[in-house]
Amino acid sequence: MDAETASAAGFSSFEVSKSDLRRWRWNDDGVPGASRLETNQVLIEISKFSLTSNNVTYARLGEATVKTTTIPYWRFFPTADGWGSIPVWGVGQVVASRNSRIRSGEKLYGFFPMATHLTMTPTVQDRARVVDDTPHRRELAAIYQDYVLIDREDRYHHMGTNAYVVLRPVFSLSFCCALYLLSERYFGAARIVISSASSKAALGLCHLLAKDRSSKIEIWGMTSAPNVEIVSERGRYDRVYSYDMIGDLPADRPTIFVDISGNQKLLAQVHHRLKSSLVYSCLAGFTHWNSVTNEQEMLPGPTPQLFSTPAHMVSLRSKLGVEGYWQRFTYEYGSFVEYVTPWLNIDRKFGKSAVERTYHEVLNGMVPPDVGNVLSISMSG
Repeated sequence: MDAETASAAGFSSFEVSKSDLRRWRWNDDGVPGASRLETNQVLIEISKFSLTSNNVTYARLGEATVKTTTIPYWRFFPTADGWGSIPVWGVGQVVASRNSRIRSGEKLYGFFPMATHLTMTPTVQDRARVVDDTPHRRELAAIYQDYVLIDREDRYHHMGTNAYVVLRPVFSLSFCCALYLLSERYFGAARIVISSASSKAALGLCHLLAKDRSSKIEIWGMTSAPNVEIVSERGRYDRVYSYDMIGDLPADRPTIFVDISGNQKLLAQVHHRLKSSLVYSCLAGFTHWNSVTNEQEMLPGPTPQLFSTPAHMVSLRSKLGVEGYWQRFTYEYGSFVEYVTPWLNIDRKFGKSAVERTYHEVLNGMVPPDVGNVLSISMSG
């Protein structure tokens, strides 16, 4: 079987109902083979991708109709009406190319659908960075159009590792949020409370904030009762509370609340508990995807502000330069990897049933904090 026939026969994508994320299906339509690619297009076989609550957030906020988002995630990889392809971060390999600057066999790290293949129109920006110029993506958030040709420079080889596939997307939130809070001098706060404290994004944020001990700011975590012990053992938070202990939160010091849960009931409880001692309320994530609504309650204290990681990445890249941004990100990411390596367990899985099972577990919050899922739809990966 030639490469063209093999790629067309082996295509499959995982799609979910936009109105009910608990429903999913497989779309096994064909994809273009080499002879049907247009000029400058390449066909990517998606080798592996991570699946976390971050990706479920993309699905929950995909229509950009929820007031807390402006990014229409469903539009990156459009599907039939009523169904959507959840964006994921992963590694793919060029299996056919009509682009003179990208050869077959090269590997890319970037934003992909939960599928076996993707047709792209990449424009090479420099030696290792490309941008997908597929027409329907031009008006979408630019930060999601960047891909890295990971074989072209030694410093990018770590992008192909399973740990990078899991940690890099969530660490982007950690990195940008930490730098933002630092730039604002923590809004005069003496304490930061972070919800979903067991999530990798929260752990990354805490790790970075804890490095700035010159500020002497307290870092507290909030998580579900079963996770309190394991989060406490991570050794970064000064104190860890369970969600049923919100009534015990002291309102004795100026406090920032970084909400990564997206649980609006929790947000309201924290605001009503801390009231005027709350100096900044940050909506940074939506791990509790099924509690997000369009209804907004009038809360005591400051109005919660959406933290848009893509917008802050663009701002930092403008300030530091693209190269400067990635140098600083890579340095901080390296320190985070050293922190998580002793306890992070990569669960590498293959095949459609594994994808379905893992999606169900992520959707229902059943993935332990020390596990990172790396998936391949094909059995060979």
